[in-house]
Amino acid sequence: MILNSIGALVTDTLHKVRFNEGVDGNAVTSAFLNTYTLALSETLGRSYGGGVLTFEPGEMRRMRIPMRGAEQLDIEKIDKLQREGRYEEILSYTDKILLYDNLNLTQQEVALLHSIWNKMRNRRLMRKQGS
Repeated sequence: MILNSIGALVTDTLHKVRFNEGVDGNAVTSAFLNTYTLALSETLGRSYGGGVLTFEPGEMRRMRIPMRGAEQLDIEKIDKLQREGRYEEILSYTDKILLYDNLNLTQQEVALLHSIWNKMRNRRLMRKQGS
């Protein structure tokens, strides 16, 4: 999920999400990168050539993003880590705030979600290598 803060034109190869009045796009974009949402995205999305995971609008409507505590997330920190490819650090950061502190998930529950995400993501990426 990318926050289009400058209002750039979006082509038909991308889906545009408009936030309701009062919804903080920074918080939603930051909160998207957590282990629960990533595991769910692997089950809802469609994998096409090259291992790319895509979503149709109906699939995105079923996506769930834990928002309790999302206003505490630092989007600049997440952006920097993402640009550096430090995804595990992003998940440690967002999971602590969203999943542990605000949803009260246990370490075992988050580890299970992480395992599900890794297995499904790796399977999708392995199909990429096989083609």
